[in-house]
Amino acid sequence: MVNAPYLLTDSVSMPRRSFVLACIAAICCMSGVLAAPSLALAQAGGGYRADEWAKVLAAAKAEGKVLVYANSPPALLDRLRADFNAANPGIALEFGRYPGNGVIVRIDQEREAKAADGADAGITSEIPWAEERAKAGLLKGPSGPSTVAWPAKYLLGGVVPVLAIEPFLLAYNTKLVTTPITGYQDLLRPELKGKVNTTEPVSAVVVSWYDWLGKTQGGDFMAKFAANNPLILGGGTVQNMQSVAAGETSATAFTIMTVITPLIAQGAPVKAVMPSPALGTRALGVIPVGARRPNAALVFMDYMTSARGQTVWAGKGEAASALPNIPGAMDAGNISFINLSEYTPDVIKAYIAKWKQQFPGK
Repeated sequence: MVNAPYLLTDSVSMPRRSFVLACIAAICCMSGVLAAPSLALAQAGGGYRADEWAKVLAAAKAEGKVLVYANSPPALLDRLRADFNAANPGIALEFGRYPGNGVIVRIDQEREAKAADGADAGITSEIPWAEERAKAGLLKGPSGPSTVAWPAKYLLGGVVPVLAIEPFLLAYNTKLVTTPITGYQDLLRPELKGKVNTTEPVSAVVVSWYDWLGKTQGGDFMAKFAANNPLILGGGTVQNMQSVAAGETSATAFTIMTVITPLIAQGAPVKAVMPSPALGTRALGVIPVGARRPNAALVFMDYMTSARGQTVWAGKGEAASALPNIPGAMDAGNISFINLSEYTPDVIKAYIAKWKQQFPGK
């Protein structure tokens, strides 16, 4: 952890829908609006029912809390927790934060060990894992009022909502970098040798980003980048930005806006840069089958797919939303994606071995 005034601390710590919203959703169902066959309640055969959701809310209150594993930045998790708890008295949202692929590793471990307690829900960017687990029937879909309005194309496998769309950004310390950085090629400048940080390829998402970087920035970019001796950090986007804000490094090649915004609010001399082209990642919401607090998990996911929850996440311009007309959200049309299903365990293993040859000693 960086000893500096600009810190993002880890937090380890869901939605009660109003009667009006419940009635609106019920009317929509009766009028045939809920027609998408991929929606969880439609699959159950009955469509959304306000009386059934009321039972879920009551059961969730009896469960008392919901434990969610996430790899999202602490400041975002703090916002979500505070707003969810305000909207849902009697259901305490707690987060366990696990960077990289830690979320899916822990969820799989708990399932295999048949743990008595553990994650009720998760937020992860590991799309292949989510698609595989959904196909195997190991994930439960959302089934609350917000499901009525959720776009089917943002519900992977019919059960996994895409909660946010986030582009990967560059960022730099404005006190240390006098000539502005505008794209990845600037990271190769001689004056930045040894002064740029990046991240270890510890997950399918990061591996795909490095692979994309090499393909879009020229065949010799990765070799030149390695020769400029970047600092390789293992704490993901949070540690990357802490290093830049504290002046330990001048810039980072890999970060996201949800990490940068709170640092800027604290007065840190950092500037975000949207590269062109830009690659993005999708944050997914998952509910493991067999969770100890299944009703609270449904309430949490309903909140996350609601306009309220989406505004808390994306309304500060930190992400794009699957829902239209979220004030302040980014434009998803400017962000491209990689088919992560191509990055199988064997492909990832081979790429990491190649990466270690390019970055010897890292």
